[in-house]
Amino acid sequence: MTDSPAEHRHARLLDALRAQHAALQKFLEQQDISNARDAAQQLHEISEQCGDLFPALWAELQVGNVPTWLQGMRMPDALREQFEKFSAAREDAEKIETGDAWRAAAQMGEALLAHNDAARLPYTPEQWHAELANMWNHTGIVLSNERQHAGALTAFDNAIQHQAGNTTLHRNRANTNIDLGDFDAAEQDLVRAEELEPGHAIVAELRAEMEGKRGQ
Repeated sequence: MTDSPAEHRHARLLDALRAQHAALQKFLEQQDISNARDAAQQLHEISEQCGDLFPALWAELQVGNVPTWLQGMRMPDALREQFEKFSAAREDAEKIETGDAWRAAAQMGEALLAHNDAARLPYTPEQWHAELANMWNHTGIVLSNERQHAGALTAFDNAIQHQAGNTTLHRNRANTNIDLGDFDAAEQDLVRAEELEPGHAIVAELRAEMEGKRGQ
């Protein structure tokens, strides 16, 4: 007994949804912005092919509710253009590895997160905050390596606004405050880092470095 055309279409669309959803999740985990964007748009196209079957097919995936960005129309052209510019800027930053390039890409990401149609982007708010925390943190590291400590401090401030419970960000900001000679601010960050991850060796090393510089 062969499948009916309706059953065959159901199975084909379900397989396509499952494969594209898995690809999107993989790219998001890898923070591969360009491929994630393409996967999200392809998922949109498949959802449109599903038509009225889409809610039932999505339920069969057992991956939770339909994301907000997938419930409505595709990204407006202006938002898509802005997202593509952000993707290109992030890719450029990874290639040239300068503080200015990373800062420019992170600022574009901030604008996207604040966009009126941000819910149509292929990320949850939590994923956007994690992405921006990572980008600002990397900006701070690169600026520190370039001896631009004031800019690095601002970058770490921005990162912490997105992930206040990330101990790495507090340690990095403490390190920059030590470089700037602001030992009181550095101590506050070290205390917070210790609260988030007690007994971490790097905190002890930073505190010893700070005490050494304080005594000079």
